[in-house]
Amino acid sequence: MKIRAPAAQYTLLPETVKASRLNAECKNDKNLEISGEHVKFNVLYRMQRFRAKEGAETVIHEELVMKNMQDIHAFSELEEQLERHDRLYLLLYKKGTESSDCAYANIREAAGSTEDVNLLFADVNRVHDIHPRYDITSAPSLLEFRDSELKNIIRGCNDNGHYKHVFQHTERKSAGDISVGRPAKRVTVYSTPACSWCNTLKHYLREHHIPFTDTDVSRDMRAAEEMVARSGQRGVPQTDINGKIIVGFDKERLNTLLEIRG
Repeated sequence: MKIRAPAAQYTLLPETVKASRLNAECKNDKNLEISGEHVKFNVLYRMQRFRAKEGAETVIHEELVMKNMQDIHAFSELEEQLERHDRLYLLLYKKGTESSDCAYANIREAAGSTEDVNLLFADVNRVHDIHPRYDITSAPSLLEFRDSELKNIIRGCNDNGHYKHVFQHTERKSAGDISVGRPAKRVTVYSTPACSWCNTLKHYLREHHIPFTDTDVSRDMRAAEEMVARSGQRGVPQTDINGKIIVGFDKERLNTLLEIRG
């Protein structure tokens, strides 16, 4: 069965899905890595300029922000951290690949400007007993845990604004700012970096504080094949909401399935 999309609100993928290069800027974020005996901390220097005029002079203050971003090397270490924290993020990445290096840099930058983020890193080149437990078949993948349970998976490299939204959304939800009583919906967006309607859709979901997994089908061939098999369409974006597929940016259907009002 083919699912039709609203006219001109999707981007057609080529017959053969080819990996596209991301235009992400993975610049040096002024990180200083300090190796300790038991843990490793990444010290992020976040420059904030506060101008206080004293006569004709301007005083510049620098804020040093420290975040516990620990590398782990086995599932047992993850279990230990899950017992310590109610909320925890784990990036499974493959060091040396473009998408993983991009995700690693952007996630660190996003966490550096967000309060109270507990973040772990595991390089799948060296750590082999974590991803099979959660059926993770592609890297990078950012895993979100709450109360020791896996709640969300964000695949591929996203811009730091997306990761910052994820971290901040979790904070708001924990603080009770998100309405309770409704079961959380499983939302997956299939997209490509060059798709303008994909960006519009993801912006709309973020605007309404809808958590989702973003899957880049230009890089994940398996996901692309599954997407086409389920919908019969090669267009992106496609959104899976609790098993129901929406092709294109169909705001009316999104509002209905996600119970977005207004």
